[in-house]
Amino acid sequence: MQFKGFSKKTLEYLHNVRENDSKIWYEEHREDYIKYVRQPFEDLIEDLAPVVREIDPQIVTRPAKCLSRIRRDSRYTKDKHLYRDTAWLVFHRPAEHMLEGPGFFAEIMREGTRYGMGAFNFPTKSMVSIRSYISENPDLFFNAAGPITSGGLLVLGERYKRMPAGLSERAKELGLEDWYCMKNFYISSPILPHEAFFTPDIVNEISEKYRLIAPFYRLLLEMVQYHASDEPLPPKNTVESFEW
Repeated sequence: MQFKGFSKKTLEYLHNVRENDSKIWYEEHREDYIKYVRQPFEDLIEDLAPVVREIDPQIVTRPAKCLSRIRRDSRYTKDKHLYRDTAWLVFHRPAEHMLEGPGFFAEIMREGTRYGMGAFNFPTKSMVSIRSYISENPDLFFNAAGPITSGGLLVLGERYKRMPAGLSERAKELGLEDWYCMKNFYISSPILPHEAFFTPDIVNEISEKYRLIAPFYRLLLEMVQYHASDEPLPPKNTVESFEW
């Protein structure tokens, strides 16, 4: 295991780079960024890489492709800060194969830390496809999604105020109304104290939860792939065919 944990120095650096918000300050403290932010994240990426490759061999695990940039692109936002006070990693497929697809993440924020899986950039048409799958294959969806909340993870995102039409009776019996109402979603741990990422033990915790999410991740990929090919979604037992 390479990851030794982040530290209070990590938090101090992220606070200070945002407060000073200056390229001069950043260049003067570049070594602090490398030591307290970039290197620990790269070590965390290296330790999590075998798990995510096990889940999906097509996932990118090269640290340079997984770690967020400290410098913001503020050209098209109201927030004109040059530097971030957050940092994160994301594991996803290469851009040309992502198909608007999901990715696993871990993040340090002002208010704490968290990890999970985001369905990044899912357009409305993909969510329509997912709702169709929920209604047509509710048992398969339930088997993949059920362990997420029972395993202590949260399903977050925007929801429609009114239930969209088309939910099957079986899906209602399984209590899938909340999923069916989602405009977009991501799966996350509760917000944890910063100290949770100060110890190498967090690698085992994140790995365990990534594995818990894995059947649902694979189901999402399948749904998006079939949507992209304009083929009907088959009632395939994705969950039972998934092996570790």
